Amino acid sequence: MSAVYDLFKSPKRDAENGGNPVLYARVVSHKTISFSHLVEEMADASSFTPGDLRGVLSTITHAMVRHLSEGNSVELEGLGYFSPILKCERSTERSEISTASVQFTKIRFRTCSCIKEKMATMRLQRKGKSPASVQKSVEEKLSMVLAFLAKQTILTRSNYQKLVGCDKTQAIRDLNNWIEAGIIHRYGSGNQIVYLDK
Repeated sequence: MSAVYDLFKSPKRDAENGGNPVLYARVVSHKTISFSHLVEEMADASSFTPGDLRGVLSTITHAMVRHLSEGNSVELEGLGYFSPILKCERSTERSEISTASVQFTKIRFRTCSCIKEKMATMRLQRKGKSPASVQKSVEEKLSMVLAFLAKQTILTRSNYQKLVGCDKTQAIRDLNNWIEAGIIHRYGSGNQIVYLDK
């Protein structure tokens, strides 16, 4: 699935183009993915239950708040760095700024390089434009699956849908065909099914 973007006018003017406003691209977000949605998605892609995941994430949050409130930065490996940001009264004299006037204002988040590398290949679609409908061949989809398994070891049905851009029915059909052909194997049951290379 592609991310939708649109072009907006910047307050800056382009002197070389008659002073016309400079255009910049911005993602048009149509929804916010909830915590519950993420938990269900992660549970579907792993052997953890939604309760396990909620417990772990709650514990991480409490630990992060404690360390951040002590003035530390926190790194979540594979995600990024969190740091507390402060604000104080505007003044040119240090003596005029008291500790009571210094306050926490926000948390700054800096993504790790691995996320930036993965995001560099994000698919984009201009708002109002219909993406070209390109149907991947069976060979192309299988090649993508084997390349994915070579790096990630296991594949879930939802992983496959996102990988090749198909619906649930087509994903199940494709995966079952490759199981019958002995190319991949299925393990688990219910929401805990994963697919492995032969």
